[in-house]
Amino acid sequence: MTKSAEDICARSIGVRAHTRFPVLVCEGPHAAHCHALELSASGIVVERGRELSDRELRAGFKLELFVPDAPRPVRVLAKPVRAVSRTAYAFKFVLIADADRLTLMEHLDHQSSDSRHLLDEIEQGVA
Repeated sequence: MTKSAEDICARSIGVRAHTRFPVLVCEGPHAAHCHALELSASGIVVERGRELSDRELRAGFKLELFVPDAPRPVRVLAKPVRAVSRTAYAFKFVLIADADRLTLMEHLDHQSSDSRHLLDEIEQGVA
């Protein structure tokens, strides 16, 4: 699959965009500070910094997403669905409030607008 200039691609679960913001990943009493790499309405790819154990791969996680410009962290329950790399994992949202999903979609829309604006500037500079 080729990536567009906007870093947005369509996948079977919806539109996904590259992003970068802090994420707190909690499983029981354990918490880890991570970073979001990709985001969609139904899930997120997180750079974890270490591999998940076999037990963690089957666990549910509470994620706190510190989305830029959001008034508060977006809180979701999620399950890991695949390893993207040795330390990055895709999580599917199991439970998320409608208002929080809207916050995520507004962030994706803002990311897309910024990318389109940058692409337009590049095209004007080349022409």
